[in-house]
Amino acid sequence: MSLIHQALKKVETESGAPSAQSASVSARTLGNSFKLRDDRLYKALVALAVLVIAVLAGWYYFSPVQHAPVVQSFAVEKPSSASVVQNVDLQSHKQKGIRMYETGRYEEALSEFKAAIAANPNDAVAFNNAGLASVALNNPAEAEEQLKTALRLAPDYPEALNNYGSLLVQRGRPAQAVELLKKAVSIKPDYADAQLNLAISYESAGFASDAIPQYEKFLQLGSNELLNADVRKKIVILKDEAASHRVLPSKAR
Repeated sequence: MSLIHQALKKVETESGAPSAQSASVSARTLGNSFKLRDDRLYKALVALAVLVIAVLAGWYYFSPVQHAPVVQSFAVEKPSSASVVQNVDLQSHKQKGIRMYETGRYEEALSEFKAAIAANPNDAVAFNNAGLASVALNNPAEAEEQLKTALRLAPDYPEALNNYGSLLVQRGRPAQAVELLKKAVSIKPDYADAQLNLAISYESAGFASDAIPQYEKFLQLGSNELLNADVRKKIVILKDEAASHRVLPSKAR
């Protein structure tokens, strides 16, 4: 039984009809009694809130980071007069999709991104964003196809490389993710999300000694103070394991 459930149960059992003896209790004593109950309920709620925050923080840290849908087009082209209307529709659907995604309306976002793809089947950004919406809708197979298409259209697209690598880690293929994420950080060295995902991928694949310098590079970027403390702890743990003569396998590079 949860803390909050226990507290509420106690309030229920203690708030029944008063007995003859309790009817004679002074107003001051009753006030103290209710204050005690309120204090117990308050402490239970605080404990529950701390537990929820801890769980969410742990989930965020140990989950690969995905890049948000990108607004800009990956490849800028001068449209011909015949394609002006099509490009207006394309950008409109992409912008609407981003707004839907940012407000958690993922099904509507995916519909808009698919409409953008219909307007231009060669738009890598639309495929990347559709992949993120599919991930949010818990459809990893469709997301993988969309992200693979984004990279087929734009092989050096760092956000798509990061997102596909993140998805592969989630799907239990971290060794495959390493290559994508290495490429992402080589193209965009200050890309903190990809750098963190690369470290997570190495560790998830069993190559802890390779993960350490990647975590350290993430700290050097200094882009996420909330994660830095946890990353430092992770580095200490991995180094302690190495110091205790436990062999940490390394991926041949």
